[in-house]
Amino acid sequence: MVHIIDREADSVGHIRQWQQAGYRWLVRVKGNSRLTHQGQTTNGKTLAQQLPFEKVREVIHQGKPQWQWLAETTVSLTRPRQTQS
Repeated sequence: MVHIIDREADSVGHIRQWQQAGYRWLVRVKGNSRLTHQGQTTNGKTLAQQLPFEKVREVIHQGKPQWQWLAETTVSLTRPRQTQS
């Protein structure tokens, strides 16, 4: 099972707990989110422009056929978690 987390719910504290528990997860991030990829700090938009995308299947989107493209990579979340005051 892979847990899917929307970009507005990417709690660093929770993600780190899930990682330690062995959960697999996927997060949709904003383009300006800071990420570490292969030892380099970047953002989601820049990284997406560098990944090799593959055309995987045709889907219907808003009543019209469209191609779905897929790229994947591993990143590290290195920002500190925010604590509530």
